[in-house]
Amino acid sequence: TTRICDICGIFDDAEAAGPSDARDDLLELMTDLRDLLQIDLGIRLSESMELQYLRYPGGDGSNEQEKKSGFYGRHFDSSPEDESTCRRKVSLLLYLNDDTWDVKRDGGVLRAYLPRQQQQSKTAKKRKRQTDGDEERGSIQNIAPTGGTLVLFDSASVEHEVLPTHRERWAVVGWFLLEEE
Repeated sequence: TTRICDICGIFDDAEAAGPSDARDDLLELMTDLRDLLQIDLGIRLSESMELQYLRYPGGDGSNEQEKKSGFYGRHFDSSPEDESTCRRKVSLLLYLNDDTWDVKRDGGVLRAYLPRQQQQSKTAKKRKRQTDGDEERGSIQNIAPTGGTLVLFDSASVEHEVLPTHRERWAVVGWFLLEEE
């Protein structure tokens, strides 16, 4: 099994995806974010995007499916060999959990494996304070799924996974797509 989570497409499952006012607000925010990313990254992103809700079970439910902890195995969001994902450029996660999330108790950490060039630029500032062993750990970034946290990363170069959840975990996930030429 690669993952245990429930997916609800924001566009495909419109009625199941929640109130239309909230969805409209979210889409407006995504438009503003896309515009900022285009300026900051100097690329053209499509006006369309993939966007969905993800729910990971907490492993504490009464039925068999809910007794399993949620997780998502290590993967990339984009691959040139996979036509369904090849246009994904920027991955996003917006956590919808409350702000009492405790990673030791609740699990569900997003673990990102930074590519060497990002690792080096990130750790360059810290080199004076770190030993070689500490610098090696700079290639992994753990992000707590605290409500309101927005995570953005390059879809093709950042491998990542969701560690097992011990509490129900919610997020909006999506991908800004490269403009087709």
